[in-house]
Amino acid sequence: MTVGEKIRRNRILHDMTQKQLGEAVGFKSNTADVRINQYETNKMSPKFEIRSAIASALDIDFAAISDVNISTFEDIMHAFFELEDKFDINIEKRDGKTCIVFDENNPLCEPLISYMNIWKNQKKAMLPDKENANDDQQKKYKIWRSRFFHNVEEYFQEKTDEVNNHYAPLVDQVNKSITHCEKTGDFIKLITRLIDSGFTVTADFFMVAQGMGVTGITFVIKELLSFDEEKQLLFATFLSEINHINELGAGCYTNIQMRDNNATISYEIPITTFSEVSTKVNEYLKFINDDANKNEFAMESFKSIFEDELYHSNNIEEEIKFYKGIIK
Repeated sequence: MTVGEKIRRNRILHDMTQKQLGEAVGFKSNTADVRINQYETNKMSPKFEIRSAIASALDIDFAAISDVNISTFEDIMHAFFELEDKFDINIEKRDGKTCIVFDENNPLCEPLISYMNIWKNQKKAMLPDKENANDDQQKKYKIWRSRFFHNVEEYFQEKTDEVNNHYAPLVDQVNKSITHCEKTGDFIKLITRLIDSGFTVTADFFMVAQGMGVTGITFVIKELLSFDEEKQLLFATFLSEINHINELGAGCYTNIQMRDNNATISYEIPITTFSEVSTKVNEYLKFINDDANKNEFAMESFKSIFEDELYHSNNIEEEIKFYKGIIK
């Protein structure tokens, strides 16, 4: 689909005439419809600033009227090849259907898989019976698609604010008596306490640039907002530690994703040497999730050795200063 066809489709979806859209973009009234008509019929190609103004006037994503034109099977195949190069996708046959498969353990795929989960869930909600959907349902769904990234950003910000606002008073309460973790081993022990208390936790480490890695500790938002007060105070302790690590200069940030039907929040620490945290947390998770290790003796022996290994972990403040000094 050409840029002009995309502009026309989205204008009609939003019940605007060419004149109304042209005026909203800022064209003079006597030429507004002519200018939009020229774009829609591909007689002229809108410059970046005009295209951005059109997207803003229609309240849609800029990408919804991009100049990417996938119109042939050849175009589609080469788009797939690009996905293969970037995300290492595979083609598989499942139950008589041809499927494009993404590796969910590949950190590069995580944002895209999250977007696809949101798309899947929203489509199911808006078009529960696609074959019998009426025109109004189809129209609302297409409008939702046209501002997909606006919708996602708003949803992610809403979930971030929900967690932050819920835990703000609890973090204040914890800060009155907390002694912050001195070593990464202390921080790892805190995370294992969260795991032992029933929190669903995942830990990842990924490189974002040469010499720069990020450790992410991820939680399920629904759990964070529904646990009892004792568990919430424990998580508030974790948040207090994240705030402290950030104040030491780590530059921590949060990242919301949609994994299957659950929104998750990741607390990301962009200090390469914090990879020890994800390594040890995953070692802990692997052991406790192995049914062969459920007996009390095996668990106590593992935890004793595990904690002994953490004794020689790095000093958090020194580690941050050292790493930040290297990358300056």
